[in-house]
Amino acid sequence: MNNYEKISLLIGSPKINRSTSLCLAEQLIAELKKYHHSEVQVVHLLSAVKGEQTALMNQLNQSQLLIVSFPIYVDTLPAHVIEWLLILDSKLTDKNQKDIVFITNCGFPETIHTENALDICRHFAFKSGLRFRGNIAIGCGGAIVGRELQSIGKVGLPIINGISQFAYDLVHLDSSEIVSPVSIQPIPTIIYSASGNLGWNKQAKKYGQEQGLKAKPFIG
Repeated sequence: MNNYEKISLLIGSPKINRSTSLCLAEQLIAELKKYHHSEVQVVHLLSAVKGEQTALMNQLNQSQLLIVSFPIYVDTLPAHVIEWLLILDSKLTDKNQKDIVFITNCGFPETIHTENALDICRHFAFKSGLRFRGNIAIGCGGAIVGRELQSIGKVGLPIINGISQFAYDLVHLDSSEIVSPVSIQPIPTIIYSASGNLGWNKQAKKYGQEQGLKAKPFIG
């Protein structure tokens, strides 16, 4: 059994309070704590890029598990997350003794939009010498918006179950083994898209821009 005494959550969302990236990472921590107690530190990467890094790197170097959780920007990682991966590669010590896990979420319903970013993450882990242990991809991020998964009913349930199984495998599989990836689209595309369209129409009506949604200024 892998006993992670110290875990660092590296949060890639620019939102400081209750981002979906933080929500998903905290759910994984809650599942891991079912098996052992861990000291957890949360690092918001956008703020950390601009701050003093020596003390932070000292803390990261004491962690046995790094969990990097971030939103998809177009089809890749946010720039400040990429910058931090480069910092970790150059300044992290004993990388072959540290496990790393990636969690990503996207606003599109289908998790296929996360594949390019996760390929980059896996490549980084292997090239840097960190022990890549697996990844979690979640679609329909707009249905979560930083809320606790237990509070969003049937939408949150498959995500909770998937993260629970991932945590079990992460703890019980040998550290040389990669956990089976978790990829979850909690809402069918047609329902998620219809809900999104309702939201756009509601906002447009609020600001008197119903016709603006159909504008095609560059056609003709």
